[in-house]
Amino acid sequence: MYRICICDDDSNFIAELWDKIKIFCLSPYIEIEVTTFNDGNKLIESGDNFDLIFLDIQMPRIGGFEVAEKLNEKLQKNHTILIFCSSHENLVFESFDYQPFNFLRKNIMDSELPDIIKKLIYKLKIENCEYSFHDENGYYILRAKEIKYINVFHGAFEIYTSNGKKHTAYGRIGQLYKTLDSNIFIRIHRSYIVNCKFISKITFDKVILDDGETSLHIGRTYLENLRKTYDLFTFGDNNYDNETI
Repeated sequence: MYRICICDDDSNFIAELWDKIKIFCLSPYIEIEVTTFNDGNKLIESGDNFDLIFLDIQMPRIGGFEVAEKLNEKLQKNHTILIFCSSHENLVFESFDYQPFNFLRKNIMDSELPDIIKKLIYKLKIENCEYSFHDENGYYILRAKEIKYINVFHGAFEIYTSNGKKHTAYGRIGQLYKTLDSNIFIRIHRSYIVNCKFISKITFDKVILDDGETSLHIGRTYLENLRKTYDLFTFGDNNYDNETI
């Protein structure tokens, strides 16, 4: 179940957006639940966690940028996908400060929303892919969004997961990396594979994960591909193959 929020002071836009989401076939792929707010303060006060928020930028009591700023820590912690909505496309560059997944222009929603929805479905699908590993007790399965990073050593792996656990598996890093989706998992060092979903910051030599404590060294030859893959994961890939959706 994925929880979607639409926050906009225009009730007609909320209804229209929800109807179009259903038309563009989000629900057949993913079970969803939609919550709506007509005031950004109500969204903040709700304390609810969402997988995806459509957030209007210009609302009378509190604007979308301010809402995003107040919820920033929570959105990052929950890996909430944020999409700003506005009829004023000049705000798109200012929105980059809040790292949205996309920017929906209300005045041309009919032409933009289908592509945004396709990208969302693709993103959610790759995050829910299942991978099989084996240790001395046999095989077990982890979903992509559960794997934070993998540490490789002497023909074995240490798999660190989002619930704070560590799993052991066996194999070679080259073989393992071929099985992982390169749109979400990126090799940053000869010993590390990281899930883009959990990256908080990339410096010239380190990846900082969202727990604020885990810091992983970046091999010099991996930095360029890391930045490119992370940007595509965060902001969407305009060149993805629709046949994969």
